[in-house]
Amino acid sequence: MATAKPESHPYLTGSANYMAGFSFPAPRRLDQIIKYALLQRESTDEIKRIWGEFHANRTDALGSYMTKKQYDEFLQLTRKK
Repeated sequence: MATAKPESHPYLTGSANYMAGFSFPAPRRLDQIIKYALLQRESTDEIKRIWGEFHANRTDALGSYMTKKQYDEFLQLTRKK
């Protein structure tokens, strides 16, 4: 069964069937991604909008958000496993 080749992707060259130059992403600290001083004056809803807009059209990353309560519940579940 043949798999469909993506029409275009930033990691693929015209005839390659692999991701040229691929390396696993290294974890980055949030302060390496955002400017705290600018976001401190924004509301929670505005920060969510900015974060979503920033990631909306990216093909190399995705972004989401969760409340502190959701994060705490998530953390508890991961510790149980």
